[in-house]
Amino acid sequence: TPDGSDKLGTSRDVKALKDDVQSLKAGSTPDGSDKFGTSRKVALESATKWAVAGWVNSLELTEVVAKALKEPPSTDPFEYVCNLSLADLTEKLEAEKLSGLVAPLWSAVEKLRGQGAATGAALNAKFAAEGDAFKGEMGFGGVKQYFGGLEALIGPPLMVEGSLLKAMEEEHCNKKDANLPFDTSNGIKGSTPRLEWEFVVAPVVEDPDGRYAERGGDFRTVHPEWCRKAEPLSVYEAKMADEMNPRLVEAGQAPLITEELVAGRMYTGPMYEKYNAVLRFNSARDRDGAVLLEYASMEEVPFLQKKCGWLHLGEWAATAAGKGEPSAAVRWTWNNKYTTTIHAINSIIVKLSPLTKITPLYRGWAGATLPEGFFTPDALGFRGGVEYGFSSTTTDRAQAVHYAEGKASTVLQLVMGMMDRGADITWLSQYPHEREITFAPLTGLEVVNTTIDQSVLVVQVRLNINLQALTIEEVVSKRHKLCREIAQNVVSNFRPEKNDAWAPLVELDPQAPAKAKAELLR
Repeated sequence: TPDGSDKLGTSRDVKALKDDVQSLKAGSTPDGSDKFGTSRKVALESATKWAVAGWVNSLELTEVVAKALKEPPSTDPFEYVCNLSLADLTEKLEAEKLSGLVAPLWSAVEKLRGQGAATGAALNAKFAAEGDAFKGEMGFGGVKQYFGGLEALIGPPLMVEGSLLKAMEEEHCNKKDANLPFDTSNGIKGSTPRLEWEFVVAPVVEDPDGRYAERGGDFRTVHPEWCRKAEPLSVYEAKMADEMNPRLVEAGQAPLITEELVAGRMYTGPMYEKYNAVLRFNSARDRDGAVLLEYASMEEVPFLQKKCGWLHLGEWAATAAGKGEPSAAVRWTWNNKYTTTIHAINSIIVKLSPLTKITPLYRGWAGATLPEGFFTPDALGFRGGVEYGFSSTTTDRAQAVHYAEGKASTVLQLVMGMMDRGADITWLSQYPHEREITFAPLTGLEVVNTTIDQSVLVVQVRLNINLQALTIEEVVSKRHKLCREIAQNVVSNFRPEKNDAWAPLVELDPQAPAKAKAELLR
């Protein structure tokens, strides 16, 4: 087809009919729902042994069918194929001795007629034009953000009384938003950061009164087995110590620590909404690449930045010059960025990713469009962007489709690689049925292809994990090293004997300068 997307599935049908092996159709299940997984399996098998399906897949049979269905000059190919009658199709295929393909191709033509647009780019534009993308355009970064790393976005992790865990508790229990209810995009309403911290760290296990928020509607009654269950942290500490850490050590990786476990558990619940909102706030930038913090009016604030206000992460307040004006200028002020927690989530992903088996992944959403850069290559031929937030994916395509229900539906089909893998966090998840594999912030998404499944935009993406991602120990060690170097620099320039202000103290204690130097380096 014009965008090379093989919307008709003709290559698969030709292979199947050519060798009369319908069961080996590459990338197609009876309901057409697992196109990516099966084709990958066929490709892997063909690399290790000779097979009919692999051989046929290497033949240029699609060109034969395309020649038979070639549109007349000055005719839109999509409209031409959609308007073919069964008689037209039969006549064209019989002329090329392809009459055996009439049935599968006619079925494909009928499906094509129900497609929302000719190409992925056209469907994405249609989402915007028809007002279905109420969240607006999704924000992605570029090469500069990719190599800048997490600290450039949110700053370094902090400690309270020398403890990362206490700093994380401070973020959830003692900040301005600690007791303010918030809602999530997946239907959980009225939770608070303090309650979510309690759920993970010291939960009330018997919860007959629904102390902890759950997804709305009929979720509790229709899917009671999917509802999250309050369990002592010790259950997961045991899993970490007895199952995961031995595997990590065997793989040559650093073992997990409690801060990472707590952070990972927190992310799989409602708090993911806040953490990702903090990160994606950075997607709105001016021409010089600086994050936008001020707008002429609230109406101009992008959805992803407005969302941070709705989640009580900070405040959009009228500027001094704009107070009292009908369209007052506004400026953003942070209340809570969950910096230490986000670094700890990033850390557990970095550590666990080498254990993840390579498998097809999916991610779905509704109500938002993709930027033009996902469809039009840049000067270097790249299509895609850099995801500011954590990327939650699933091995279960049905789960991704569920999240994409609604208007402006998009599903990503993602390919991992030897180095480009996410972390399987099913073992610690509040919702293990989602079979979640999570990628760290600033992961690169490189578009391979776009297709359309009726009214759903399907984007095939190759992942590039961020090589700047560090574990929490590495980040803290780097900060310690920096502080020590600063102290050593101060000491090396410390000359009390040349400063008259020290004279009275030296008279009382000749060792005062030496003690001061030692204290600086302590």
